[in-house]
Amino acid sequence: DKYGFSVLPAGYRYSIGGFIGEGSKAYLWTASEVSGSYAWYQQFIFNENKAYWYYGDRKRYGLSLRCLKD
Repeated sequence: DKYGFSVLPAGYRYSIGGFIGEGSKAYLWTASEVSGSYAWYQQFIFNENKAYWYYGDRKRYGLSLRCLKD
Protein backbone atom coordinates (compact mmCIF):
# COMPACT_ATOMS: atom_id res chain seq x y z
CA ASP A 1 0.00 0.00 0.00
CA LYS A 2 1.00 3.67 0.13
CA TYR A 3 2.95 3.16 3.37
CA GLY A 4 4.99 0.17 2.15
CA PHE A 5 3.21 -2.33 4.41
CA SER A 6 -0.34 -3.21 5.37
CA VAL A 7 -1.73 -1.21 8.25
CA LEU A 8 -5.36 -1.32 9.34
CA PRO A 9 -7.21 1.64 10.86
CA ALA A 10 -7.69 0.14 14.34
CA GLY A 11 -7.57 3.46 16.22
CA TYR A 12 -6.37 3.20 19.82
CA ARG A 13 -7.72 2.26 23.23
CA TYR A 14 -8.07 4.79 26.04
CA SER A 15 -6.45 3.88 29.34
CA ILE A 16 -9.89 3.77 30.99
CA GLY A 17 -11.48 1.75 28.16
CA GLY A 18 -13.20 2.59 24.91
CA PHE A 19 -11.69 3.16 21.48
CA ILE A 20 -11.18 6.19 19.25
CA GLY A 21 -10.26 6.44 15.56
CA GLU A 22 -11.53 3.01 14.55
CA GLY A 23 -11.91 2.86 10.78
CA SER A 24 -10.10 6.14 10.10
CA LYS A 25 -6.74 6.17 11.93
CA ALA A 26 -4.00 3.83 13.04
CA TYR A 27 -1.42 4.45 15.76
CA LEU A 28 1.75 2.37 15.96
CA TRP A 29 4.33 2.37 18.73
CA THR A 30 7.99 2.73 17.86
CA ALA A 31 10.90 1.20 19.78
CA SER A 32 12.12 4.71 20.74
CA GLU A 33 11.37 5.86 24.25
CA VAL A 34 11.57 9.57 25.08
CA SER A 35 11.26 9.23 28.86
CA GLY A 36 9.55 7.10 31.48
CA SER A 37 6.07 8.07 30.30
CA TYR A 38 6.73 9.44 26.79
CA ALA A 39 7.42 7.44 23.64
CA TRP A 40 7.46 7.97 19.88
CA TYR A 41 4.53 6.70 17.83
CA GLN A 42 3.32 7.06 14.26
CA GLN A 43 -0.20 8.09 13.29
CA PHE A 44 -1.72 7.08 9.95
CA ILE A 45 -4.78 9.02 8.73
CA PHE A 46 -6.51 7.01 6.05
CA ASN A 47 -8.86 9.57 4.50
CA GLU A 48 -5.92 11.97 4.02
CA ASN A 49 -3.34 9.32 3.00
CA LYS A 50 -0.86 10.84 5.46
CA ALA A 51 1.40 9.60 8.23
CA TYR A 52 2.80 11.66 11.09
CA TRP A 53 5.44 11.10 13.79
CA TYR A 54 4.66 12.17 17.34
CA TYR A 55 5.91 11.64 20.83
CA GLY A 56 3.73 12.01 23.82
CA ASP A 57 2.42 10.72 27.08
CA ARG A 58 0.58 7.83 25.47
CA LYS A 59 2.16 4.86 27.19
CA ARG A 60 -1.03 4.33 29.15
CA TYR A 61 -3.02 3.98 25.91
CA GLY A 62 -3.39 0.86 23.76
CA LEU A 63 -1.65 1.59 20.47
CA SER A 64 -0.94 -1.08 17.86
CA LEU A 65 2.39 -2.81 17.28
CA ARG A 66 4.08 -3.83 14.07
CA CYS A 67 6.23 -6.93 14.47
CA LEU A 68 9.18 -7.52 12.15
CA LYS A 69 10.96 -10.80 11.59
CA ASP A 70 14.77 -10.75 11.71
